[in-house]
Amino acid sequence: ASRGFFSALIHLVCVLISGAIAFAVWEPVTYAIMGADSSRSAWLVDLAWGLGLAAPFAVSLAILRLGIDALLPNNADLDGVSNLVGGGICGLIAGVITSGIFIISLGYLRFETSLMGYEPFGYDNNGSIVRNSRLLLPVDSLTAGFYSSLSNSTFGVEESMAKWHPDLADEGALLR
Repeated sequence: ASRGFFSALIHLVCVLISGAIAFAVWEPVTYAIMGADSSRSAWLVDLAWGLGLAAPFAVSLAILRLGIDALLPNNADLDGVSNLVGGGICGLIAGVITSGIFIISLGYLRFETSLMGYEPFGYDNNGSIVRNSRLLLPVDSLTAGFYSSLSNSTFGVEESMAKWHPDLADEGALLR
């Protein structure tokens, strides 16, 4: 919000595109990371799925943002209220998507079932898996739902992400 609506809107567009790139190349990058480990050490394989999503997002966001900033060095200046409100809304959406991708990436890393006190799934007395809790602001579910719906519409392909990962926000935690 402090940078203004125009800058926040540009950043939001860069985040949306970077997220689409990250989800599009997630599996190939992950398999490349696993294939690059000639010694087959467990630590790189354990990191592959998390890094396969987070690294393309971070790299593409950095490249896009630096490129756009070079192309558009000046900021459009609106009145104070429009800059603050518009910039805040765009910043909030960009933050939710960035946090969601980060949380989904962390979910695929091989941690214990509880991560910093957050344990989304556990076992009941019968040994069945049950949901323990959700995040206060479910950024992972919001981000997964957004990109899943895009995979069936705007970025639609025959073998969509929504088809192969219907519960993307929960997959990582359930694999642990």
